[in-house]
Amino acid sequence: MDTATDALTGRLVFPNGLTYKLQLVIFAMFVAVLAVSWVERRLWCRHLCPLGALLGLIGRMALFGRVVDQEACTSCEACTTVCPMDAVRDGGRSTDCSRCEASLECADVCPQGAIRWGRRPRKQHVHDPSRRALLKAGGLAVVGGFFLFTGLGRIQRDVFLIRPPGSRSELDFMATCARCAQCMKVCPTNVIQPAIFAAGVEGFFTPQMDYRRGYCDWSCNECGKVCPTQAIRELSLVEKRLKVIGRAYIDHNTCIPWSQGRDCLVCQELCPVPEKAIVFETGGQGQSGQGQSGQGQGGQGQGRGLSRGGIKLPRVVPERCIGCGVCEYNCPVVNEAAIRVRAVEQTGLLSK
Repeated sequence: MDTATDALTGRLVFPNGLTYKLQLVIFAMFVAVLAVSWVERRLWCRHLCPLGALLGLIGRMALFGRVVDQEACTSCEACTTVCPMDAVRDGGRSTDCSRCEASLECADVCPQGAIRWGRRPRKQHVHDPSRRALLKAGGLAVVGGFFLFTGLGRIQRDVFLIRPPGSRSELDFMATCARCAQCMKVCPTNVIQPAIFAAGVEGFFTPQMDYRRGYCDWSCNECGKVCPTQAIRELSLVEKRLKVIGRAYIDHNTCIPWSQGRDCLVCQELCPVPEKAIVFETGGQGQSGQGQSGQGQGGQGQGRGLSRGGIKLPRVVPERCIGCGVCEYNCPVVNEAAIRVRAVEQTGLLSK
């Protein structure tokens, strides 16, 4: 999908021009890996790649590999120079089997012909941990213990952590989501953003709704269609429009009608729910309120935009709100919106 038409405004939106919270951080990490790899060959494969670690464990158990004729070897270290994985040890006489990829480039450059492919002698399996390896293992144990006992690695759901419509329960979602960002790429309004620490360390880079960057389009259900693991289930448009992912709340201390005594109709006018999840109460000039509004009895007797001569005070009807975030995105209050969407304990379909 190169372009899409917004169902609310009719304007074209362009997904290819969207921005994300961590895009500069990810780019910096990519540049850093390339820069270090320029200094140290195969840095990613040798130290960071999980597949490389798995192959390294298998390589330790391999029966065949690089074999050096100890009598013919002169320790000229020509093999050490060409080894792409830094697997040659002791001046060329031994091999780190967890790193060796059996390219045998070392055999091609050996002037004595002392290197061949064959059955490895058992003595090469002897493990002699160095002081550096022990310090590294101890450091990792300390870091792991820190996250374990402080709880930083656990799922800590933020009150404003809202998942895309169709998402599984939080624990199931965390276990299923591949962090592939396909839902972020296909979202036409840029509302799906990577989480940083809103769900704890374990939830890093999982998708969340950021309603100051965008909103959930009334006529879009693309995120569920592209999710490869079904962490976000595919919903029909009918289901999606009834899916409750959050509830809107109004902060009377910053809302323009409540705090400044001036009319502002943006949130109510743009609410896409046909019955309108935001209604107006009528108050006198300069009336103010304290706290947050999100409770109501369905709005009986309230006009959707009518006034009896006073200030139109917006109020959220929780039974109608699905948490799409259109109101928060379009709120004219600078920085933090006066109306915000909070997560709900259990997502479900809006009762008709």
